[in-house]
Amino acid sequence: MPHSVNTSATILRAFSDTPTGGNPAGVVLNADHLSPSSRQEIAASLELSETAFVSSAQGPNAFRIEFFTPNRQIPLCGHATIATCVLMASRGLLPPKKFTFETMVEPLELEVRSSVAYMTQRPLITEVLAPENRTAVAQSLQLSSEIFVNAPVIASTGGRFLMVEVSTKSALAAISPDQERILEISKALDLVGYYVYSREANSPEHAAIARMFAPAYGIAEESATGMAAGALGALLCQSEATQFPASLVIEQGQLMEAPSPSLISVKLDSKTGAPVIGGTAVVVEERQL
Repeated sequence: MPHSVNTSATILRAFSDTPTGGNPAGVVLNADHLSPSSRQEIAASLELSETAFVSSAQGPNAFRIEFFTPNRQIPLCGHATIATCVLMASRGLLPPKKFTFETMVEPLELEVRSSVAYMTQRPLITEVLAPENRTAVAQSLQLSSEIFVNAPVIASTGGRFLMVEVSTKSALAAISPDQERILEISKALDLVGYYVYSREANSPEHAAIARMFAPAYGIAEESATGMAAGALGALLCQSEATQFPASLVIEQGQLMEAPSPSLISVKLDSKTGAPVIGGTAVVVEERQL
């Protein structure tokens, strides 16, 4: 690889406080010397859903963060941002109050309190999935569309996800995703992927349990998806039929073939209504590249 032999990556599990849960993310600090092609090669070699690269910012903010999946660069990533902030805070690299990271699309407003990182997203934008696409979505999950609680909704707080609510946790567990069909539909609708959920979570104190499928980004199933969880949290908080507290928790990763339990907290900014996701992360490996 055309990068410095001193380059190293830290692997953390985000949205978990144990090394057996959460979503693994790679974090490469001091990445100024790495070209985009080198970053892509590193992300591919780490074989994680996302790797974050932190470099110096050109503007008023101290840092710039960029994200790569094994096969492409993406504009934003929730769990890799949470992992990066927890790591940098533990090393004394971040200010004690709110701060901002530059990204390839827009600044991210962040804060770390007591080893928990918080990331503010864009306000929620939604559109109802057209009726002619609903049967195809159900077939791609190998479910009956009768299991859908409502018409699926495309929701975005920075990335477009198809939100599919099913009636029970057992229906969620029964999903057998047809990755090729999901890929086809995701490309046609310009989606990151599907976020399928039920309000029948494992804990009565939690708002929902979810699964995420994003083959367009090389992710068969992800154990914690901060961007999608933020959109879902905002969607639930804004639901006329449901009253939620000031913050809620979404479960993810529990129903994967190899479970990796994650807990993602979501609250709404009191001024803008934008979702703020929160979670911790634990370091599991330091890898020399």
